Amino acid sequence: MALIAGAVTTADLLAAESAEDLTPSPGPDNFWYGIVAGWNSLVDTGRDALVALGRAVLWLGTLTVGAQLGYVIVRIVRRHTLPANPCWRHASYMTTAAALARLSDRRPSIIGIRRCSVTSGSPSTSSGRPVGSGPNNKTSPGR
Repeated sequence: MALIAGAVTTADLLAAESAEDLTPSPGPDNFWYGIVAGWNSLVDTGRDALVALGRAVLWLGTLTVGAQLGYVIVRIVRRHTLPANPCWRHASYMTTAAALARLSDRRPSIIGIRRCSVTSGSPSTSSGRPVGSGPNNKTSPGR
């Protein structure tokens, strides 16, 4: 790295780059060293994630305060621009043409609860309640 910092011309820079050994270090020699290297990599990733979270907290706090300020500004502007008694909040007593046509197409026979009239042959008492059903045979079969 010191050779690159001391390079004056492009030729010096190219010579310094070719002089440095850029070959990667060899991997772990056995299984246990591989496990240790993987664990160290996981710990490094966790540390990097914590650093990123620490940086994001400041941004999230700033965005939250900005959103709250925007909400307050919108509420203040809307409070002063809307009329005190808006007409769209009151019901109208006039029926529109579409609603009148929809209601006129309905027939009274299909609206509401349908009731069946009792026919003369149905088993019921004089008060209209059904007769309780008894056993089909009066005597039980003998054994």
